Amino acid sequence: MELRLGKVFVFLLMYLCSVSAYAKVSIFINQQAFEYDMPVRLNQVLAPVSSSTDWYWPASAVYDLNDPTAETLKKETLDLILSELKRLDSDDVDYIVLDNVYRQVSSWSVATRKHVEVSYNLARVYPSKNPMFQPGKYLIRLFMRPEVTHVSGAVKTAGAYQFKNNSELASISHGVALSPNANNSDVWVISPQGEVSIEGKAYWNKGFNQLMPGSQLYFPVSESLFSSSIAKINERVAQLAVHRILP
Repeated sequence: MELRLGKVFVFLLMYLCSVSAYAKVSIFINQQAFEYDMPVRLNQVLAPVSSSTDWYWPASAVYDLNDPTAETLKKETLDLILSELKRLDSDDVDYIVLDNVYRQVSSWSVATRKHVEVSYNLARVYPSKNPMFQPGKYLIRLFMRPEVTHVSGAVKTAGAYQFKNNSELASISHGVALSPNANNSDVWVISPQGEVSIEGKAYWNKGFNQLMPGSQLYFPVSESLFSSSIAKINERVAQLAVHRILP
């Protein structure tokens, strides 16, 4: 009887230890790691780093490292591009551009972004801006005011382009060399808050579109009148960009 009770006790101890480990909240803020034994609110999480640097809060982001949504979306997007590549001839212009987009997306580090507005001051003042972090693993990326715009898509050179204050979309777009079959009219804009929109950049459809620091630009591949696959690829890549962990 005692032996049986002893086994039960050991089992319960192991179970409680595993539950305790699982119940922890692990949060990585840039290069720093923090761990909490119970759910914790945003203002408590940001307090240790709030005054260390002049953070540009609008460009900050929270990622849920337990949620596989972003990785699933990345795989689906790459599979969609690969399926289109298999239909094309390897020396076709469309193939070359899509292969370039495939390589870009393959290199992205992604994690599922949460719809959380990151601001220490707002979190301290307004309960609605101070969400609770439940047990799990999270990444919070904080930035100083960004000085670059991240460009991808049907472009000759993807990467970080210099961003100037009060820059208009049209002026930045004109500084990007596009691929031969890029869409010459529109560009997908991914704001630092994770909002996605299609904006005009050509002289006949452009407006006064001032970019926020930390925005991303995805220059879409020109769509075909006879197939919707390119349109789907453009949309998927733009959606995936929301979940990018930017350098």
